[in-house]
Amino acid sequence: MKNLTICLVLTVLNTTHLQAEVLNSHLKVAAGYWVEFSRESAKNNQGDKSVAMVEYRVKTDWGSSVVRGLIENIGGTNKSPNGLKITSIKTFSTTYIDINESPFSIWLDHQTVSNTKISDNHLRAGFSYHTNLGPIKFRTSMGPEYYFGHSPFDDANGVHWFGRTVFSYQFTHNIKQAFIFDNVNFRNSNVQNAIGWQKNGYHTMLVTHIGITTNLSASIQLHHFSAFGGYKTHGNSALVSLSYNL
Repeated sequence: MKNLTICLVLTVLNTTHLQAEVLNSHLKVAAGYWVEFSRESAKNNQGDKSVAMVEYRVKTDWGSSVVRGLIENIGGTNKSPNGLKITSIKTFSTTYIDINESPFSIWLDHQTVSNTKISDNHLRAGFSYHTNLGPIKFRTSMGPEYYFGHSPFDDANGVHWFGRTVFSYQFTHNIKQAFIFDNVNFRNSNVQNAIGWQKNGYHTMLVTHIGITTNLSASIQLHHFSAFGGYKTHGNSALVSLSYNL
């Protein structure tokens, strides 16, 4: 019950913008396909799968927030390398609360993964700094992460360090690219033994967004994982998707 309460409180913090002036917002839906292309992916029981997503972004006078929900392997149509048909539900939310007119923000971040085999919950809170490096937008965020979840082997919980760095660049009016680096450090032995992660891990993602029409766009994401997410060791994958702004 305590963990559920924490999740609910953080979700409310990440989605509410009551008594705030909304400067802009948009809701989009997307569908795509996730492809694994490394031998290590199969060793980590990661297979190709369909993806459906809904995302809401809002910019207000106090900061910004994004909430995203995904369903992977819709209907369990694809088998994982070990022969199981598993559908996963994932949720993400990130909020930046501006600190006056400074480039610093209070950072709140939340991620969950759930299916019939595992449950992952990541709650993060810290500070963020953003600036422009010429035409490149830069943001780095860091703080402690509280993790709780379970695998087929055991339950686990612990507090460790988490950071995220983002570089983004608008090539043209229709093409935008971003590089994202997530890192997690100092996982305790309980999390390492129960979930199978190493002490430190990271995730890199290169994203290219291509505008097709005013509301329709395509996205290509290239991922590398190391002791992160569903990868106990390493893995490479790509997500190709189409999204529509409602």
